[in-house]
Amino acid sequence: MDNLDKNIVNLVNSINEFPGLITVGSCGGHESPKDESQVGENEFYVQFIFGSGYPSKETWDSFHSLVQYLSECEWGDDAWVKVEVKVALMAGMFFIIRGYNVDPDEIFQTHRKIVYS
Repeated sequence: MDNLDKNIVNLVNSINEFPGLITVGSCGGHESPKDESQVGENEFYVQFIFGSGYPSKETWDSFHSLVQYLSECEWGDDAWVKVEVKVALMAGMFFIIRGYNVDPDEIFQTHRKIVYS
């Protein structure tokens, strides 16, 4: 976790707690992005996959819970969070949570309250 941007660590850990979901990339935003893996300072992303093998019902339920939570939140003016599905030849399917003008830690904290209350 030492190589993660500080503002994204809690969200990455939270996603990894979902049964069957594994994060494989992330960026918390940078003032001057240096390469394609970095996004601007008001942006973030977390990329994740399903664990090995065919996803179990528990994994699908985890994914559904996360996507439903993100779709029901109101982020305010000029702010958004979305989930993208990508398919890469030979690499399979992966998912990306992208946000703009939203603090990734806010997503983590709010989701934590819902799940563990």
